[in-house]
Amino acid sequence: MIKPDSLIDRLHRWDELALTEVYDTFAPALYRYAYRLLGHQPTAQEIVADTFFRLLTALKNGSGPKENINAWLYVQGGAQFGCRLLPPLSS
Repeated sequence: MIKPDSLIDRLHRWDELALTEVYDTFAPALYRYAYRLLGHQPTAQEIVADTFFRLLTALKNGSGPKENINAWLYVQGGAQFGCRLLPPLSS
């Protein structure tokens, strides 16, 4: 259950300050994690952007994080890491 006036509740209401707080709080650590795994700055930046795009899309569709924003973001970002870590398929 989402607590009224919690950060997650404010996200679901598209509160601009909440959206900014989530980005400012979690984007730097998510970037460092992506960069550490991939060793490529542009790809790490792309993963962070894609992860936050997924957050906005999920919120627009009425889903998104319900209890733990950090975990939700890492699950979304982690799905993208796997695609970039796998070697290309040979034909």
